[in-house]
Amino acid sequence: MRDDRHVSDGKSGPVPQRARQLFAAGRTDAAKALLRQHIDSPQKRSMLRDYLLVEGRIDEASDLIHDSNDPVDLGLANHLAGRYAAAATHCQVALDLAPDRPDAILHLARARHNLGEDRQALALLERLVANVPEHAPGWQALAHARRAGGDLEGACQAYERALTLFPGAEQLRLDLALTRLNLDDVVGALDDLESLLAKNPDHVEALIHAGLALHLKGALTAARRRLERALELAPDHPDAHRFMAAIDNETGDAGAACRHLEQALQTLPEDPELLAELAAVHELSSDLNAARQAVVRGLRHHPRHPRLNLESARIHRRQGNVEEAVRLLRKIQPDSLPPRLAQQYFHEVALSMDRLDQPDQVMQALDVANRIKAQDPRTRAIDRDAWFARIDAMARWLESPPRPVDINAADAGPDLCFLVGFPRSGTTLLDTLLDAHPAIASIEEKPTFERLAERLANTPQGYPAAVDQLDHRQSKALRSLYRDVTQRYLRDQRPRIIVDKLHLRLLDIAAIRRLFPAARFLCIHRHPCDVVLSNYMQLYEPTEAFVHCDTLENTVRFYDATMRLWPRLAEAAGDRLHAFRYEDLVADPHGELQAVCRFLDVDWRADMTDTGQRTRRRGRIRTNSYHQVAEAIYRRSSGRWQRYRAYLAPYLDTLDRHARQLGYAP
Repeated sequence: MRDDRHVSDGKSGPVPQRARQLFAAGRTDAAKALLRQHIDSPQKRSMLRDYLLVEGRIDEASDLIHDSNDPVDLGLANHLAGRYAAAATHCQVALDLAPDRPDAILHLARARHNLGEDRQALALLERLVANVPEHAPGWQALAHARRAGGDLEGACQAYERALTLFPGAEQLRLDLALTRLNLDDVVGALDDLESLLAKNPDHVEALIHAGLALHLKGALTAARRRLERALELAPDHPDAHRFMAAIDNETGDAGAACRHLEQALQTLPEDPELLAELAAVHELSSDLNAARQAVVRGLRHHPRHPRLNLESARIHRRQGNVEEAVRLLRKIQPDSLPPRLAQQYFHEVALSMDRLDQPDQVMQALDVANRIKAQDPRTRAIDRDAWFARIDAMARWLESPPRPVDINAADAGPDLCFLVGFPRSGTTLLDTLLDAHPAIASIEEKPTFERLAERLANTPQGYPAAVDQLDHRQSKALRSLYRDVTQRYLRDQRPRIIVDKLHLRLLDIAAIRRLFPAARFLCIHRHPCDVVLSNYMQLYEPTEAFVHCDTLENTVRFYDATMRLWPRLAEAAGDRLHAFRYEDLVADPHGELQAVCRFLDVDWRADMTDTGQRTRRRGRIRTNSYHQVAEAIYRRSSGRWQRYRAYLAPYLDTLDRHARQLGYAP
């Protein structure tokens, strides 16, 4: 091989040096054009070949090695054909002739890696970049090797180094972003992806993974826009359909989620991640037979796939086969799981151990799950003081003298019933029971009154103080806005009673009463110890309220601060409030529902407690109680806290005050 390392292009030194300068300056086309001018030079041709490989231009790189007898070219040809042992042999021949030849070291390392000789491959690449620090393809290969070995932070460092040498390589930027996503560095990944899209707005992979990153941040609308554009450009791309399905699943559109996943499975019919996602969608919809079919189909080809086994364990637990669920969970190595899946794993362990009456194991698993959750970008973005600031604002407003309500307002809301209660108190169960009545239509956890509160929050007085400053015209406009919003969810229904359910809207009872003085309020309470324990055991998406369910101590603080307002809120509701206890509902559902129906002035119907009737009418439940509502009414959750008394002991004095206030025995 002719030594032409010092042949110059007549401008700024040797051609390889000049080409590297152009690559580093982002002038990729100029660098490649320069190398093509010297294509007859083996060194220039091999340099161009390897930079094309960095860009993922396999076909162009293959054209350069056509009919070549150079041992590295022969090695690469064998590598591309999947003959890795032969590739390694040819590259070793080249190294025997020139022990420090960079491209021979590079492609020998790649062959060793594909032969499963990871340590040898890593050592070769470390040697390469130490000898030639400006070798961008070497840094890229080192990043790949580190990533494959689980050193994600080291991989990111190598990708970043490669990008300083070859910033125009879109594939490098994409690989760095994907590695950051695996590290749960959503912000860093999104910065890389948006940088890539600024230069190439139609980069399909960047659009797809920007959609994923935005979803992980909680920016669902922006995520959907990115994925919609990706599907315009690549209608059959399985990842675009998969990530769109995840958004639809989170927003409650199970049908759309299933359609996207089925479309993706047309391209990858046995893909385990797609089948696991499909099983999860069906499980959330309580269609356990369909979920089981998806899992069985996946496990047939991928029996050790972690997420498929996790979904299978969840289905077994829900069907009462808890021992089998635990057996499946023990097959999974949690250390190998990405953070969000690891969080789900430990949460599922906790739920299964709870059913087996193993409180110590439950609490250990929940502690791990919450420590993982604390690193979630959505969790880190939450203002942890916001909920308590909201409580303080409402408390100050309630201290002011109440204004008289106008029961004769044009729209006083006699058809409205706001169903509230601290989360995990039974609001979802009561909601589905009421929704089974033909005269009642339920709106489940939609931002209805919240639209009014947001508008008032933007006034100089802020919310809720601005409620006292409303004149007749402004009050009428807000009532009209509420009706417009609710009608979107009711569609063509014209019920006698609208049950608008959102648990923590209990803080807004007094403000709602000012605007809709004839509206009714249903509030369901549950023993404070059971409520606190149940909230701590949930896998909530983080919000200003639920971010506090990360430890028992914080969950108690969340409950205590919120429920201290209850006496004043109940007083504001007056005789338009009917409050009762979850324990009474599950003990005597007919008797309690009859009292609720009398309060709502509708006839009692015995079929309201029929599980099949209410779940068929309601469809998918979009709260954390979805799996419980699909079962017949049961009492096993009542008094569960007694099994965890040792863990609750430091907080019993606080919780006892609330228990007495709500009528429970000390």
